[in-house]
Amino acid sequence: MRESAILAAENSGAPRWTETNARRFGRKSLAASRTANNAFDECDDESLELRRARWNNLSAESTGERCSECGARVEGGNAGCEVLFNELGARDFSDPRYGATHELLVDAYCLQHPERYCRSAKSYAAHLTRMCCGIERGGKRETYAAIPRWLSGPAKIERPETRAQRGSLTIADLRSAQTPEEHAKLVREWAANVWQAYAPQHEIARRWLDAALRADDQQAKKRSRG
Repeated sequence: MRESAILAAENSGAPRWTETNARRFGRKSLAASRTANNAFDECDDESLELRRARWNNLSAESTGERCSECGARVEGGNAGCEVLFNELGARDFSDPRYGATHELLVDAYCLQHPERYCRSAKSYAAHLTRMCCGIERGGKRETYAAIPRWLSGPAKIERPETRAQRGSLTIADLRSAQTPEEHAKLVREWAANVWQAYAPQHEIARRWLDAALRADDQQAKKRSRG
């Protein structure tokens, strides 16, 4: 799994567009984000859904670029989408209030960008199985931990076909959150939306997760006997 991009960006700051990103993608992106941020600051009484719609309308008006992999409307296209991913991931590490949904954020993003993050059979299996853990198995730490141990063993994995439909929500939808609670709600909605898009591969994800847990249990028994 490629979480190195997140770790490398750990000190990049808050996920709103910065002067550095403005220099990279142009002043228009900074101005557009400030317009949207100011709009959110003025509508504390609006519902989360209304603010999300308001953000999307502002975003649609201010930039015509989209990420070609997930469809997110974001200044800078694919590169801008990755910048947003890195910034939100960095915040997860720097602020534990946001970190609770970090696993779902990473796997939802990677499954919407499989050409970059799920090239090999095992990387694909890792993110799909982790998403199954997060959505259907309660996201238990011990279950997450069993997955890389299983994949580092002799497991033979055949990579499923890349999905063309990967969900209608994207990481760009997280920008409307004003609080950690709203952020967590949006991450869970996004992850559930992506998971539903992968419905044809749910059964294989469940089989892989069960195999990972069985392998982990067998290893634990061997250690106890030794």
